[in-house]
Amino acid sequence: MGQDTGQVSMDPLFVGLTRPPMFLGVSFKFAVLNGFVSLIAYINSPSIKVIFIAFVVHMIAYVICFKEPLFLELYLKKGEKTTRCVNKSYHGANSYDLF
Repeated sequence: MGQDTGQVSMDPLFVGLTRPPMFLGVSFKFAVLNGFVSLIAYINSPSIKVIFIAFVVHMIAYVICFKEPLFLELYLKKGEKTTRCVNKSYHGANSYDLF
């Protein structure tokens, strides 16, 4: 009979296989989104400041992705599933009943 310490062990292979695809330290979906938004902003205002702002946003996302790699996907899913309905002020909560 061995002593069970009650601690959960973490397998690095399992953690690596469950991570989303990453590009430059952030999820691939965020990297593409950041690239498109910064490209459109640069086209609209051809200033080098846009590249620095995109770099700062990327660094903030890098720190967030270090803790939770799927933060963008979770945020998008939350926005998809918990939208605000029109009559929220009347009922005090999301209600899809007409009255």
